[in-house]
Amino acid sequence: MTPPLDPADEIARLRRWLRAWTWVAIAGGVLTLWGWFGRPVSRAQVSTTSTPSTKSISWHQTGEWHGSTSRTTEDFSVSSSYWKVIWSTRPGDMGAMNFAVTLHDAAGRLAPSGVANTIGAGDDSSFFRSPGRFYFDIMALQPYSIRIVESR
Repeated sequence: MTPPLDPADEIARLRRWLRAWTWVAIAGGVLTLWGWFGRPVSRAQVSTTSTPSTKSISWHQTGEWHGSTSRTTEDFSVSSSYWKVIWSTRPGDMGAMNFAVTLHDAAGRLAPSGVANTIGAGDDSSFFRSPGRFYFDIMALQPYSIRIVESR
């Protein structure tokens, strides 16, 4: 028969176990975040090519999405090595809510920077320097519009 355990020893053993697993969880979280935000969409995305002067660029719209709820878009193709995403949003019936958009390549890799993240009304654009196939993850509870325009 085993001798009874001292409650103080048992509590100390549980604390050591919990402390060790807390560090494992923190390390796993850091590595996961590094994987999400640390990899570029493609090698062309991080190239050192110069940006064309915006005065000499002709823009051509190649995609557009409207809505007021979250969704993942269909894949879309971009043939230009310089293009932008133009978005706008405004509060809807429920008032000012969150609107966030992330860009992924067709393999599911997250772009290094988000496209949009705001609460309430807003509009802006983001520039990208890589052709390919992409899709958006849109998180929204208010009306929005997203357009893709490519340089020519």
